[in-house]
Amino acid sequence: MTTNKFTNVVQNLNQGISQQDAALRFPAQVEDATNIIFDTALGARKRHGSFTKGASSPISNDFKFKMHKIERDDDEEYAVIIGRQADSVFLEVFDLVNDEFATTNLNGQAAAYLAQNNPQYDDYRLVTIADTTFIVNTLVNTSLTSTNSVIDNSKMPVLLKRLTLTPLVFDCQPATFENKSFRQQVMTATMANSTSEIPEVEDTFGLRIARVAAGSNKTTEYKSSVASRMAHTAGAKEVQEAIEGNGIDERRTKVNDQNEPTEEFVVEPSGKLGMTRDGDGGISPSNQFMTLGKVICTGGPLLSEPVKINFSADVAIDRLLEPDSSLSPEVNVAITRGDDKSDPAPEFLKLGLPIRDVTFFQGRLAFASDEFVSFSRTDNVFAYFQETPIAPNAADPIDLQLAANDVNIVDYCVPYRGSILVFTKSGRQFEIGSNGVFTPDTATVTPATKYDIRPARPQLLGDRIYMAGAKDQSSSLLEYFFSDNAVSNVAEDVSLQVTNLLPKDVIRIATCTSPSMVFLLPRTAGDSGDTTLPPVGNTTQSVLDGANDTDGTDFWYESNTWQGGIAPGPDRNAVITPGHVVTFDGNYDPPSFTQIYKEQNDSIVSDIYVYNTYFQGRERIQSAWSKFNFQGDAIQDIFCLEDKLLVLWKHTSPASGVTRLKIDQINLDSEEVTSTLPAGFEAARNITLDHMFVIDYTSGSTITIPDVSASETYDKMVGQDGTEYNITHDAASNGITYNVPAGLAPGSYIVGRSVNANIVISEQVARTPQNKPIVNGRLTLDKVVVRHNNSGPFDITLSHRTLATTQVPNRVTQRTSTSVDEGDITVRVNAKAEDTKIEIRSNNSYEMIISGYEAHGWHNTITE
Repeated sequence: MTTNKFTNVVQNLNQGISQQDAALRFPAQVEDATNIIFDTALGARKRHGSFTKGASSPISNDFKFKMHKIERDDDEEYAVIIGRQADSVFLEVFDLVNDEFATTNLNGQAAAYLAQNNPQYDDYRLVTIADTTFIVNTLVNTSLTSTNSVIDNSKMPVLLKRLTLTPLVFDCQPATFENKSFRQQVMTATMANSTSEIPEVEDTFGLRIARVAAGSNKTTEYKSSVASRMAHTAGAKEVQEAIEGNGIDERRTKVNDQNEPTEEFVVEPSGKLGMTRDGDGGISPSNQFMTLGKVICTGGPLLSEPVKINFSADVAIDRLLEPDSSLSPEVNVAITRGDDKSDPAPEFLKLGLPIRDVTFFQGRLAFASDEFVSFSRTDNVFAYFQETPIAPNAADPIDLQLAANDVNIVDYCVPYRGSILVFTKSGRQFEIGSNGVFTPDTATVTPATKYDIRPARPQLLGDRIYMAGAKDQSSSLLEYFFSDNAVSNVAEDVSLQVTNLLPKDVIRIATCTSPSMVFLLPRTAGDSGDTTLPPVGNTTQSVLDGANDTDGTDFWYESNTWQGGIAPGPDRNAVITPGHVVTFDGNYDPPSFTQIYKEQNDSIVSDIYVYNTYFQGRERIQSAWSKFNFQGDAIQDIFCLEDKLLVLWKHTSPASGVTRLKIDQINLDSEEVTSTLPAGFEAARNITLDHMFVIDYTSGSTITIPDVSASETYDKMVGQDGTEYNITHDAASNGITYNVPAGLAPGSYIVGRSVNANIVISEQVARTPQNKPIVNGRLTLDKVVVRHNNSGPFDITLSHRTLATTQVPNRVTQRTSTSVDEGDITVRVNAKAEDTKIEIRSNNSYEMIISGYEAHGWHNTITE
């Protein structure tokens, strides 16, 4: 028999959760942790509370919403919120600096595009470039005219722009994408009757063009001169001679005394080929030639082959040439914009595909559709056709196709290390880039890797991309980076130690640079936005309102179906009493008449999974997991802004039943006093309450919560000096009335819900001097010494891992001091290590930082 003293000293408790066997864990890992941030320098610290920055106008509870970050500078930071609202779209912009919603004007055509085909919250893709945010509805098919030259802007992304700063106004309008250039025009001639003979050479025709003089709204018609008529069989040379001219241009119009342009033009020599105002030639001011610059024509002769008309870049041409009125009725002459070979439309437009993602790369806006990625012209995000088809250049649009053995439907495009990393639904990743400047000649598409991932946009953190890997019943976190050893990009699973921690349905990833953190938001199970009530069996989509509904358009919820009260529309907050049954005698169209969920609902699972990582040079010294829990809040979306986590969630007042969207902010820094508390509270300690807001108390035994903040879950209020007070909810008030302690001084207080943080210490295992676990024997713990820093009250609970508390009661050691300071607490154990569960818990408004611990005991090598 050998008995050895056991000591395990964990200097810095910063390595997070491990679900591995205790013998395989690192000493600084824990068994479980909730609402804890594992800080590289400090250890395990309780997360800060969340402060409610603002609440939206009432919304429908039936749908979900997403956020998009706009970060211009420290004075202008916004959150765009978008989602469904019944049959329309909800689009609002929140000012994160001044904590207020902007006025958002939504154009009718833009609203129709955003609502088309009933998109859900994640059917929208957004990207911000300078002052403009493009919003894509991924369910809308794009469209071109039959000549592949004009883009249907009603089916293209819309623009969100800030109009004014004071007052703050945003405007959402359709975008105007440039159509195919007029610099290349294609002239074709066909016989009206295919069996007719070709007209005599004497039958000639001319060309005309309508121009608008600079600064004027008056259209000027230019016609072909007599000398520039051409036969229907003209070739490129004849067409070119008929068009060329170097007379006046639009900036050489005469002006009156008020410097306004007139219809007269400066006199220039006449007699040249080209366009005149009346087609008769001459030297009068009204008969001058129109400047068309250099023209190059190719092809022909007409009636056999089209003639391409190419104008030089200095031509200010803004419309098509037209055959003039002397055209023979036997011949049809048509002129269209551009040639599909020399200036083709992007494939996604030609095929009418929906845009699946949007990004910005090297001065170009990129749209991804199915297996195509199309880039705009350089520094012109609205141009997807060439500027001068006759002279291609490096700034022209780029159209690329993904090619591999799989069907590669694009999911996400993420700029990364001077290239674009394209993620597809098949799990294949591609890299789009170039060896130098990104041009049509240098652009390349390379199949890179293959990893199955969840439908959550991968996010960049430093020089690495994080994505949610797909497993059968759970997810993983993949860290994608360039490997010097492999000389290529690879992905490593950084969640191997928490095999079953991450749920299957991860929908959002957010990254924070300082501290280095990754957040994963799963689908919020139980939120009413997850499902809608199906129609009653064997019903159609319209109501037969007696004999009144003759065309199938009178629905059960419309006012003319009811009398003697208010029609129970789908936007009403009334619900059917549990146990009661309501029967409709007619059929109905169901905009979901769903149950109203309170903002805290036991069926709602609202967790955010947190990964802390830290590199020292190329060596990773931290890879720590934890979890934030929000006790039933219906979280919609998250993103990081500097060192803050912004959380969008739905709150339904238990008093009025009104649902609103709220934005909460959680500071991620480790400062002793957070700088974002309201005025008057800055000098106090950090306050770890969720959904904090300020209320002014004057007198009495209760406080009244405004309906916009009504909740049944608040339990603490904190004064400006940092003193904590317990409050209790008056159950009859539906979240409005709370009882406060007697003798409470008048003043401003912060009200909120305690952040319930806990750490379960890893089971202690005896080890050799080489840190290898010793399986044989029995380890008895004598005591555990917990070191803390900047902490208020917290509990340490000892419990048996398998036996009920009725058999082995829990033992609780409390730190009761409300002084936020450092120290240590010794907990007597006297129990077998494998049977003992040690849990540290803080369920109040105070901070808690557990820097480390020591475990002491005896290891006996005799096997029981």
